[in-house]
Amino acid sequence: MKPKNPISKIQRSGNTPLHREAERRIRSLIAEPQYRAGALLPNEVSLAENLGISRHTLRLAIGRLVNEGLLVRTAGLGTRVCQRPVRTEGNAWSSFTREMARLGIEVVNFTARADWELPPAEVADKLGVDPDTPVLRLLRVRGWEGQPTVVAESWLAPSLGLTGDEDFSAPLYETIQRRSGVQPVRSEEEIAVTLAAAQIAAMLALKPGAPLLSRKRLVRDSADQVIEYNLNSYRADAYVLHLHLEAAPE
Repeated sequence: MKPKNPISKIQRSGNTPLHREAERRIRSLIAEPQYRAGALLPNEVSLAENLGISRHTLRLAIGRLVNEGLLVRTAGLGTRVCQRPVRTEGNAWSSFTREMARLGIEVVNFTARADWELPPAEVADKLGVDPDTPVLRLLRVRGWEGQPTVVAESWLAPSLGLTGDEDFSAPLYETIQRRSGVQPVRSEEEIAVTLAAAQIAAMLALKPGAPLLSRKRLVRDSADQVIEYNLNSYRADAYVLHLHLEAAPE
């Protein structure tokens, strides 16, 4: 029977080990809304005292929940419920906004800025432009539920005829199609794990050196012309890319 207050003194009964009963109590505790929303659990001293057990026994209980992926410990901060990362399919490409909408997630732009800039050598090479030719760079910090999740840097081909004054709060590819009549049909992607540089870390509310999922995307239209080179940096704790692969026939 579930106690009204999960964190009350444990009464020894039967053969159930104390750490197992403590684990059950903590499972009930973390089901409460404030902890599901990200609030820190009470500290170990108060939890152990209220449950009437040793800190060693408490750590055994919490350790099992950490190993299950239900809790996460952060040195110097505390323990909280592990927020499940969003998982998307790598074999079904579309705009990020539409991709998330299918999962019931509303994406918001924390920052959206479009400027004409000279492209780095890598960008100029991918777009097939001269490094001295200004290119429209769209920088957006995007996320959901109040948390910035991805820094999206889009370099847009001059051939699209965009001015930089477009409404970039709308899905990007819909804006491109509406203004230029060009529809993206294919992308080539490169995915890697990187460490957050100071600037990107600040945008994503992370510490410098935190792990990121880096996703570079070269987008082409129906005529096989490159229309965008996109560099995305995702929080590794908030986004999972799922790939479905099949063996090639021999």
